[in-house]
Amino acid sequence: MHKTGMKIHVGGAALHVQIMGDASARPILFLHRGAGSLADFEYLLPELDQHCCVLLDLRGHGQSTLGRDTMSYPRLAADIEAVIGKLDIDAPVLLGHADGGTAALEVAARGRAPISGIVTLAARAWRPSDQVIATHIGKATPSFWRSWFPEDVALFEAHNPEPDFDRFFGQVAGMWRNVADTNYPGPRVREIQCPTLVLGGEHDHLVSVDETLDLWRAVPNAHLGVLPYASHMVHCEEPDQVAPFVDDFMGFLDDDATPCTSGALDAVR
Repeated sequence: MHKTGMKIHVGGAALHVQIMGDASARPILFLHRGAGSLADFEYLLPELDQHCCVLLDLRGHGQSTLGRDTMSYPRLAADIEAVIGKLDIDAPVLLGHADGGTAALEVAARGRAPISGIVTLAARAWRPSDQVIATHIGKATPSFWRSWFPEDVALFEAHNPEPDFDRFFGQVAGMWRNVADTNYPGPRVREIQCPTLVLGGEHDHLVSVDETLDLWRAVPNAHLGVLPYASHMVHCEEPDQVAPFVDDFMGFLDDDATPCTSGALDAVR
């Protein structure tokens, strides 16, 4: 999945961006999970290649460098806002999975970037439950991740320009465990004004159906989809089921396609 793209320098980090799909169509900015990369969308992208697909490795992930700032959802949101501005992406839809979805919610709640809407997949707006912290997030250490997700670690070490996995994962896990009101968007999602589609998997062990419903109820006029049988990696397991939800959502937006054809984007291809 990783190929030649371009680097956007933001807040001390060099963020890797790639473009796929139809460059003349409305842009979708894809935002992956924590400790993943843009390669997470490998199975979903062929289902959405009629759109202009802008793929971002979040700071520290994939081919992006980490920088020196402490990783948080507001920090990721600021990075996303900067990428939109520096690439002159005209009102993209943000499609975020897990941490990418939480960051998309933060961008939308802040209202600083011109976006057309957001699609969240298995995203959390509020701090994790005590059970999830105790059984999953609290156990997330670099050695645990190496043991359970060796392919993810191998991809990181093969592609990242600063392949210090322990330092990187310490930052990601620290973000997950940071339950301060200033980290997760929380009640500020009620301030989101753009069209929103909230998607989740019926058997997600990290973000329950109840949490997905709470998010849908909190965001004004949001749309909802819960995919049966699916888990946290809903877009990898059921890409042919997720894509129609995204296509239908795009149809709710302005019928005029938003070209994704600035000079900077031309340089990415």
